[in-house]
Parts: sequence; C-alpha cells; structure tokens
Amino acid sequence: MESYWAETIRVIRGEGRLDIDLLNSLLSDGKAEVERLSAAAENAKCELDECTASKCAE
Repeated sequence: MESYWAETIRVIRGEGRLDIDLLNSLLSDGKAEVERLSAAAENAKCELDECTASKCAE
C-alpha cells in the first residue's frame, strides 16, 4: 500500500503517469475501508442502543 501512495504522489507532482491498475487498487482499498468502518459504526451504534435500553430498564 505504501508504494501505491508513493506512486500517487509522483503522479500528483507530474513525475509519473497514472496507472489504471494503481487507480483500481486504490479504489478497491478505499471501498473496503469504507465498508469496514461502516460496519464498525453500525456495531457501535447497536451496542450503544443496547446499553441505553438496559439503563432505561433499571
């Protein structure tokens, strides 16, 4: 992943060309991270809802 970021910086600086495989890999990694974080946020929300509900029942 580090090499992808380094290559992206070279492209931004005009020192390299954008490789379609690099772009696809970055997009895929980004989508996977969004899905992972969305699931973590949903799990945290459910836990919060459960804790709140159990405190209300006391």
